[in-house]
Amino acid sequence: MNESSSTIIYKVSSFVMIMKMPGSNAGTLSDGISFGHDRRKYSYISADKQMEVVFSFRKESPANFSKPGILDGGRLLLGDDCEWKDSLGQRCMANAVFIEFNLKTKTNKILSSIVGLPPVFICKSAGMVVITSDLYLLTMIPGLRLLFDPAGVHDLCSIGHPVKHRTLLKDVTMMPGGHSITVNTKGDIAELRAWNLPPAEPLRDWNEYTNLQVDIFKNAMGKLDIAESFLSLTAGLDTRAILADLIMTKRIIPAYTMTGTSISLDARTARNLYNAYGQQHTIIVLNDEFHRDLPSLAYESSRLSGGLTSLGQAHEIYLYKKISNQTSARLSGNLGNQIGRRGTERISMLNADVAILHEDIVKQNDQMQRDHWYNTSINSDDGRLTYEFLLQNEVPFSSVANYSIGNHFAIQQSPYANRKLIESTQRKPVGEQRKQSISLMKMRFNDLRHRFLGDSTEQSFQVKFILQIGGSVASYPINWGWRANGGVSISGLLYGGLAFMDALVCSKGLDTGVIYKGMKAMHIAGFHEYRSFHTELLSLRDYVHDTLLSESVTKSGLFNSKKIAELLKDHYILKNHHQKEIMVALDLALAQQIFKAESPQ
Repeated sequence: MNESSSTIIYKVSSFVMIMKMPGSNAGTLSDGISFGHDRRKYSYISADKQMEVVFSFRKESPANFSKPGILDGGRLLLGDDCEWKDSLGQRCMANAVFIEFNLKTKTNKILSSIVGLPPVFICKSAGMVVITSDLYLLTMIPGLRLLFDPAGVHDLCSIGHPVKHRTLLKDVTMMPGGHSITVNTKGDIAELRAWNLPPAEPLRDWNEYTNLQVDIFKNAMGKLDIAESFLSLTAGLDTRAILADLIMTKRIIPAYTMTGTSISLDARTARNLYNAYGQQHTIIVLNDEFHRDLPSLAYESSRLSGGLTSLGQAHEIYLYKKISNQTSARLSGNLGNQIGRRGTERISMLNADVAILHEDIVKQNDQMQRDHWYNTSINSDDGRLTYEFLLQNEVPFSSVANYSIGNHFAIQQSPYANRKLIESTQRKPVGEQRKQSISLMKMRFNDLRHRFLGDSTEQSFQVKFILQIGGSVASYPINWGWRANGGVSISGLLYGGLAFMDALVCSKGLDTGVIYKGMKAMHIAGFHEYRSFHTELLSLRDYVHDTLLSESVTKSGLFNSKKIAELLKDHYILKNHHQKEIMVALDLALAQQIFKAESPQ
């Protein structure tokens, strides 16, 4: 590798590497790869054409910038570079992937992030190995045949997302977090664990522990380059702590919050809190334009998420399209839940009826996920989900769809995605954790308690930090009523109760009919669940029928077509509720159209 390539690192938005085996008759493939009309492509190929590297930058470089000066090899960084000076490609970062390739020796090394996001996907095919940050790029490689993975399809239906590093595609896996891999043109893939929670001596008391975390959090915020960022503000505890630092350092940036046509509690809180500091907060309303564009937004969501979600993340596509020319990075409270409270991203499984799937897929997986997937993944002696499991399995599997969409439009930033902050949890005072088996009911209860009553001042570094800043950020109600500076707000509890009512009604599938009409009249509907998927599916009736009953879908080998037809009739004509099944079917149908994958049978 030449001197310049060993010292220069190129920050990329997407990449794909193709390693062709000896004797492979595949031609040069990079000409067929496109990152979109607004993304410039840079392609490199080894002398014998066995190895190709193609990538794009997130922002177009200055006019006088030419093709990067890569001769024999180069170094790429995918994600946020705030920890680069500390890692230098020698250790895992918490929110970025390091790639080093050599066209002369035809080898490459990839160091994943601690939590596996941004994602890196590995595709093993006859004659080649493909490594990419975007699954859609696989569709641009001639001769690469894609098949659906029955287990991944079943996971999507029963859990809501694939697990065990699966994707929807057969022989395509998600690289584990905290690992390094090296690949050569013989098809050899060497995978090694590169990060573990390091052993550390517990601190004497909670005060010392939370003080340590406050210091690390402030340092992590200081390392973030937020010059072109926007704050994704919900005004919950995680983003409230971020706002507190921005106030303290006088680095207030534009803030955005999404809502339905009736303003949600999050949007209301975020607006009032920002206004308290004389700053302009923007609410992105999911209005008639959003609902009119839902089919195209759902299609784009499916393409960017690797087929994992369509209608479910359409609002994320809408948000980025509305502000795409105003920012290049998104600052959020990602991982704050896990690091601050050891919480999970998604407690409940989807549990859509797998009878909508082709009988062969159901038969192959009839023993899968009869219990909650957490219970099948417990790997600790005390019967609890380990912290490493939450970070390296629960987080990436449940968040990869949303993260992949966001990463396409903007660098995803978070002070909680910080190696030192993650590792600081090992210094928690001893004797505080009692041994007990996992309880989903207790998880839900703890989540409700956090929303209404908040977290302990003594044991939450976020609350401690917010209290240090004081002012409106500490006194204005958080979530559903509690305040960082103590006690609960009566008005906050009232609004929280309305949000809880809205969430409960929607979770039970009652967001139609007389009850919901009454809630709309009283402006309660949308207070928490600012999207009503049931209402959206009703407005998309023709689109849903045209998609799910199309010839390509009915003959795809993914569905029990008779069951799908019966379900649509039952939902739209007989008015019985099948929202989960229709949304999963729509996810898979669009994935089949976009990725042109064949039936696994």
